[in-house]
Amino acid sequence: MSCFVMLLFTFLCASISLAQRPKPLEPDWAQKSEAQAPSSWKKIHLQQRFSHFFLPPGFIPYPDQENQNPRRFHGRIGGKQLSVYWYRPSRDFSTISRSLLRLQYNNRFLNIHSVPQFGFLAAQAERIDQETGSKYLSLRVWVDRQVWILEVRLPGRYAPSILDEAHQIISSLKLLPKGKGTRAGNIEEAIIKKEKTLGFPPPWDHKVKTYQSPHYHIYSEAPNSGTLSLQQTMEKILAPRLISIFGPLLPKSHHFHPLIIYLHRNRGSFVLDALDRGISRPWAEKVDGFAWGPHYSTWFDSPKAPVHFHEGTHQFVEGALGLDGGGAWFQEGLADWIEMGFRKAPIRRRARNLLRTKLTPPLEELMKITSLQELQESEDTPISTEEAYLLSTSLIAFIHETFGQKVFLTFVREVGILPGGEPSLIDQACNRTLGITLKELEIKWRKWGGAK
Repeated sequence: MSCFVMLLFTFLCASISLAQRPKPLEPDWAQKSEAQAPSSWKKIHLQQRFSHFFLPPGFIPYPDQENQNPRRFHGRIGGKQLSVYWYRPSRDFSTISRSLLRLQYNNRFLNIHSVPQFGFLAAQAERIDQETGSKYLSLRVWVDRQVWILEVRLPGRYAPSILDEAHQIISSLKLLPKGKGTRAGNIEEAIIKKEKTLGFPPPWDHKVKTYQSPHYHIYSEAPNSGTLSLQQTMEKILAPRLISIFGPLLPKSHHFHPLIIYLHRNRGSFVLDALDRGISRPWAEKVDGFAWGPHYSTWFDSPKAPVHFHEGTHQFVEGALGLDGGGAWFQEGLADWIEMGFRKAPIRRRARNLLRTKLTPPLEELMKITSLQELQESEDTPISTEEAYLLSTSLIAFIHETFGQKVFLTFVREVGILPGGEPSLIDQACNRTLGITLKELEIKWRKWGGAK
């Protein structure tokens, strides 16, 4: 009988443990994200993107702010004063991680996680302003390569019911997909002209031609045959591979915006473009391409060079998915993982000796490195740039192989919205998506690589 009781007790404990384990991407309040606002709440109409949200009774706008950004409202809940801010985009390209990065140095983030929000990439963030001590709860939505923000400033002390109402405010935001309201006429010509001049500022000494395909706009001053070969590589080889892996992360509520490629006729033209982007001359002369946001700049060389797969992955992850955060290890790891897949490189075998050595830095230290390209070997970071790339790539490969495609994608989304490689926030993402801590992830990863 005693054995039976012990077995029953063990089973109950295991059941409780499993029930308490966090479910991927399902924080408690997310279940309320589609809930209707109370009938007494007032709808706030927003002209931008035909959107609206709801506020409790008594909330009023600050005076004289018709054209201001943000629009501000204030009111009381449970006897406490709350302020609500609605920010519309003020830049042509931004991401959730970038919008959080500007706050990183004078705020302490308590939690950042993605939420299911009407088919767009969205994230909820809780932060404390370290200068004022104020706490903020926000919803950030990535739409048309821009970030829209609805934020609530909470009082110094508040009851749980006030936090619930703040959650309900940001959860009430609705953005309608394009096509459900009146839009301006065809602006394709203006968009193409703007895109073209960004990579090839006039006057042009060579004619820049436009090549359009479902996933790319290529602006090229290179020969026609070479440009078409590159288009084939990107459209027929790289894009299908990226979509097969990351496709479920593409926003569902609007059409795919083509990615932009600038193909220069020679290295000299390419280096000049890199210098215009603020890239140092030694680095510009060393690389064959670089991506930023939805853009990729390269020069007329080989249409199937590895750089196209690496930088093309950066371009897709940032420009199509909006996931450019998580730190250098994450971004370079993803890009190298895709590139090495095309080269059929044995990632696990290559990383084995490196993972076995005691000189390999702790995973937290690798995640804090802000630039793998400019890494200098020292006592603090006793690895080279190439070794840092390989470690990062092997970690991405390990997560995909060990946890499977579906969990891997939730991990990519949770880490990709973070403002940088902050270990505490990545640890939260590991708990939510992988069900383990960052330290446990490191142990399993090293064991996968053959380390004792």
